[in-house]
Amino acid sequence: MKTLLATSVFLFLLPYSVYSQQFIRDFMNLTEETVSLNKSVVNMPGYTGSPFLSSEFTEGSITASGGIIYEKVPLRYNIFNDIFEFEKDGIPYNLDAAKYGLKVSAGGQLFVFADYNYNKITNKGYLELLETGNFSLYKKYKVRYDRPEPAGAYTDTKPGNFFKLPSEYFLQEGENGEKKFITKESEFLELCGIHRQEVKTFMKNNRLKMKKESDLKEIVKFLNSL
Repeated sequence: MKTLLATSVFLFLLPYSVYSQQFIRDFMNLTEETVSLNKSVVNMPGYTGSPFLSSEFTEGSITASGGIIYEKVPLRYNIFNDIFEFEKDGIPYNLDAAKYGLKVSAGGQLFVFADYNYNKITNKGYLELLETGNFSLYKKYKVRYDRPEPAGAYTDTKPGNFFKLPSEYFLQEGENGEKKFITKESEFLELCGIHRQEVKTFMKNNRLKMKKESDLKEIVKFLNSL
């Protein structure tokens, strides 16, 4: 399988109307602009699993720098490379996150390209926004690639494999707070501040566990209701 992630990308812009409340552009009706990206051709024949959240392209929208919104963009999320790809003329291209993919909405999911704190180290990448409020909950998808193994005396060649890892979750207090990695219940409760005991009681009474995403969303919803 060969995935072209781009030598150059053609995005298109329409003149801005002073009468427009929002700076919204239809991806398929833009005038031509060339954006230079690093060339990155990946050739991994015969692998199993998938580096994508979904291998199919889904129509969505992207928010670029300056608040420009592009609509009707065919998109898919490459978890392994932590990038969004868009399709034009049947060819997948790498979306320049810092310039064109600050927010990406596709398949009913909203992703933001942002800093997040992972074990006291700041990283930058795509997080799915699950809950909003005074406390916001984010999800980080993870994929591992296991390299192929050559045939042995008694074994066949083993192809490379993309293996989905458990997702990670981050909590942010306030609009500009750090997105902090949620590791264990005690640390999560500390992030709840003055509502720590109320949240702990709510979790116990409703038998909610942080390791289950649906439970974690319910906990954050409750936290935001206080």
